[in-house]
Amino acid sequence: MLEEKNLGRVPILAVVLLVLQCIPLVLLGSEYSDQGVNAGEFRAAVADLAPFWFWNGDMRPEEIERQLRAMKEAGIHSVVFHPRFGMGGQFGHGELEYYLSETYFDRFKFGLETCRRLGLKVILYDEYNWPSGYAGGRVLRGGLVGTRQVPPNPEYIAKHLAMVVMPIGAEGKRESSWKVPDGKLVAVIAAEARQGGLIRSTFRNLTSQVGDGRLKWEVPNGDWRLMFFMQRDSPPGTGPGTAGVDNPPCCADLMNPAAVDKFISVTHAEYYRRFAEYFGSTITAIFTDEPGFLNNRIDGYLPNTVPWTESLPEFFERKKGYSLIDSLPLVWVGESEDNARVRSDFWDTLSTLYMETYFRKIYVWCAAHRIQSVGHVLEDTLRFHRTFEGGDYFKTMRYMHRAGVDQIGQRRFGLINPKLPRSCTLSFILSKDRENRNRLLTCSTTSFGETTFTALSSTPPGCSTWQAGADRWLTSPSSIPPRPS
Repeated sequence: MLEEKNLGRVPILAVVLLVLQCIPLVLLGSEYSDQGVNAGEFRAAVADLAPFWFWNGDMRPEEIERQLRAMKEAGIHSVVFHPRFGMGGQFGHGELEYYLSETYFDRFKFGLETCRRLGLKVILYDEYNWPSGYAGGRVLRGGLVGTRQVPPNPEYIAKHLAMVVMPIGAEGKRESSWKVPDGKLVAVIAAEARQGGLIRSTFRNLTSQVGDGRLKWEVPNGDWRLMFFMQRDSPPGTGPGTAGVDNPPCCADLMNPAAVDKFISVTHAEYYRRFAEYFGSTITAIFTDEPGFLNNRIDGYLPNTVPWTESLPEFFERKKGYSLIDSLPLVWVGESEDNARVRSDFWDTLSTLYMETYFRKIYVWCAAHRIQSVGHVLEDTLRFHRTFEGGDYFKTMRYMHRAGVDQIGQRRFGLINPKLPRSCTLSFILSKDRENRNRLLTCSTTSFGETTFTALSSTPPGCSTWQAGADRWLTSPSSIPPRPS
């Protein structure tokens, strides 16, 4: 438990009131209120207003019940059980072992029983901290889930592709042998350059000429470029929500079906195995938080790389009808129409594979188990990083029952976030599919997701004001950290 003894229930009420107050402003100011939406339905507290409830302490049964009762009294109808830093009572070590342990599941069951008794709905959270997809390390490193031993699968680690340009040397002094760079060789391609671009007709795939870790090649006359394309693992512990954890085992390749199947088996299916009676009644949904590719990030980590998985070249050729491998230089170099086509095809195919492998699998599982798939994806802010870190936003949202975005107080406003739910809402309104039309008001923002106790008095008002002017159709959830009595 956190140690701020002077904090009581007032912050909970303040956050809830701020959220509830901004919803009528959003609806009354919306230019889309003539689309058959009854704004009056959103002027009273509804079950869709679900705060994140941080489990970052020992979470004893009496404390669980006290906090849930406080939320119920404050007018909250749904709550997200959110495993967080400090689980088990200590910060920085032991949390990963506590997560999905028998003790964790015992406390979780008590929380579910209490929610059912109080009439509260529960949204599961599919990860320890974030980003989703690694099951607190068990997807890669294995470990215990309750008393069940899960085997390790280090081959499921997230991957990226780097282009390494090798020096050729001046005319008359050119190299003829090059050592292959670090990583797994995907391809080595030579091309003649002209005016800052590459001449497509000169591309030569030299991969078959590599032996014993070296490439041997006689360079023709002209201005040539030699490019090695290397598959590399994203180093463990690079996930944005794993800082401060001992040896964090993050993150998994979410375009690898086997890795995603294991994540679902360890997380979603384990909750269902233990708590099936609550699914479709007390448990209404499961939240996935910031899954993504985790290279070429907004913080400058692994620059000039692209997301990768070993099945991508075959998937690309099947979808687009030409070889990705032979076209790889155009993903990086040049500004021609050829570049535009290949880059567009690359990100479209990557996004489709990501959508089908991660989001569709979870969506189908949730539908089969009587709950909804909700959440948001990594970096829904700047367009550049929206694509590099999460692909096509609308493809990922296609397989969520409730599409979402994230706006947290630490980031500057004026970014792309407002356009995403607005565009998502419009796409649902205009859809001829009845199921999609029924989803139009489920576009939501994750508010105050990273705020702490010290931010509760200042950050939420700023977020609420921003949301009220951003054409939000529904504002949820905020966050409520556990606090001692």
